[in-house]
Amino acid sequence: MTCIRIAAAGDLHADQRTRSRIEEAFAHVAGAADVVLLAGDLTAHGEPDEMEVVASAAAGLDLPVYAVLGNHDHHANRVDELTRLLEQKKIEYEAIASSGLGEAAWIWGLPLVLGFVFWAWMMRRMSAGG
Repeated sequence: MTCIRIAAAGDLHADQRTRSRIEEAFAHVAGAADVVLLAGDLTAHGEPDEMEVVASAAAGLDLPVYAVLGNHDHHANRVDELTRLLEQKKIEYEAIASSGLGEAAWIWGLPLVLGFVFWAWMMRRMSAGG
């Protein structure tokens, strides 16, 4: 059976104060995962220098990194600059979309089915006690 090791994190709220913690976390992921998923609120206030902390740490990995921007990433109204930083570091991304029904996030290139299959597998594993 083929296993995919997924490292996932959200609500990093990165800024210069958290740089060393974020760099250390990404360094630990290097040999432990096949793909990294970053689930929104990557920055503290949506400033480009905050996204640079995340983008630089993620760019050091030799594996795919997919990110979704969250509401904090929109606070400074500089999403174009934030996504440009992600593009420069070869990080796939999508911005979060808001609707009257709540927020929905989509990651381009990752099939929704994969997420559901992974969730179902984890639920079976947890209910089996292992």
